Amino acid sequence: MKFNKITLLAITTLILSSTAALAATVNLSSGTPIYARFAADLNGGSASAGQQITLLVNNDVKVNGKIVIEQNAPITAEIIKAQGKKLAGMPGKIIIAFKSVRAIDGQEILLSGTKSQQGEHHMIQAIGLGVVCCPLFFLIPGGASVIPAGLTTTAYTIQAADIEIKK
Repeated sequence: MKFNKITLLAITTLILSSTAALAATVNLSSGTPIYARFAADLNGGSASAGQQITLLVNNDVKVNGKIVIEQNAPITAEIIKAQGKKLAGMPGKIIIAFKSVRAIDGQEILLSGTKSQQGEHHMIQAIGLGVVCCPLFFLIPGGASVIPAGLTTTAYTIQAADIEIKK
């Protein structure tokens, strides 16, 4: 079968234009909010600083009506500070920092933002009762720092990215 140059050019143009129609690029801007959900309880008493944790994207992130980050995509975060409840009414505390999430085309998108949780203070009761009544009241612990599964919070993209969307 022989093809002339015009036929080959037409076939090549048709193939390239159909391939371009299958993929489009949208720009995810810096500062885009990503709503994150804790998949499991996180306790300051059992967590440790430096530990990597995974949250989930709470809902699809869209740009111009196109999904760029899917719901339930994993978000990587790191525990910055974790301490359990202490005596004399001192509460536990936990702080996490968001690191990154994967876009629909596989790109790693860097995130910023933190989430902190602190237990209840019982210090006034512990010290007051310890001084007035009995030193054993100094043994009253503060409240635990627990971030419950299902809690949502917000992280933000810190870079703009061109995301390839397949149609």
